Amino acid sequence: MAKKKTAGKKTAGKKSGAKPRIAVLLSRGSESRVMCPDAWARLRKGFEVATETPESWTPDAAKRVLAGADGVITGWGTPALTADLLEAAPKLRILAHSAGSVKPVVSEAIWKRKVIVTSAASCLAYPVAEMALGCLIFGLRGILTSAAATQRDGGWNNNHPGTNSIYRRTIGVVGAGFVGRLVLGHLQRFEAEVLVHDPFLSEVDARKLGARKAGLDEIAQRADAVTLHAPDIDATAGMINAAFLGALKPGCIFVNTARGRLVDEAALIARLQKGDLFAFLDVTHPEPPAADNPLRRMANVVLTPHIAGAGQYLRNGFQAISELERAFSGKKPKYGVTEAMLAKMA
Repeated sequence: MAKKKTAGKKTAGKKSGAKPRIAVLLSRGSESRVMCPDAWARLRKGFEVATETPESWTPDAAKRVLAGADGVITGWGTPALTADLLEAAPKLRILAHSAGSVKPVVSEAIWKRKVIVTSAASCLAYPVAEMALGCLIFGLRGILTSAAATQRDGGWNNNHPGTNSIYRRTIGVVGAGFVGRLVLGHLQRFEAEVLVHDPFLSEVDARKLGARKAGLDEIAQRADAVTLHAPDIDATAGMINAAFLGALKPGCIFVNTARGRLVDEAALIARLQKGDLFAFLDVTHPEPPAADNPLRRMANVVLTPHIAGAGQYLRNGFQAISELERAFSGKKPKYGVTEAMLAKMA
């Protein structure tokens, strides 16, 4: 008796020895984010494509799509590629992740089989860096507080105290990964004094990025604004603590588009309650924050629902396809991830 077609199944592609077989393990929501008709056309031009787009993956569905695959595109909602699932794809050469962190999808079996792993984390860095820069500009210029005083209170003070531009201000950048480096590049046009904290960044590389290496203590004491871009790993949990927050200058702008776990939230709330700090928070820990969380009601806080990385997801899909094309033409991936790199990655 003929098997029923699985709901959401698109096409398994025609068998062909001429083209590498690519399994696309994207859930329905993830696929709509990162793949467009042009991306599908480009993928099918160079590869035989096997795909289904369920709401969520079952082991059987994942094995069915992986069967005989030479490469795989993964993303948000893809299950971890365990040894059991990989039995379906003994020839698998590359995993092209169309999201950020590869940690949810890789397994020990991936590294043992020496599968090439790539990530689209660099794609997400662009909108995050743009938002961080926008928050720095809005914060230092006092745009939101000035607008509130004008619209709510009927005032008209065009010499509002605390209104500055980034020009010749001291900006602290914590973390110099993909996002942090883009932010450092943006800041070069403002002739700001930029202090950067990242244990993996050399003095020479910091200077090339237009910054000077500094400890967290110096950044807290000297910065007019601080923007946080460190990875969310155990070593960074709570790195922005009560001592750091207490040392920030009155009027300082604090921006977090990284992860809420990096900040001691109770200490941040306590400092904000003094009224001399303004914070832009795109992330909290946990997410979403409780309905009665004070951050939701503070006039000196702009709280957004983890939107910094949104808006350019189609770039992720095209990058994953580019990495597949490079791998099967004998070139090294541009955005490869090794097992050793995971310790300092989110």
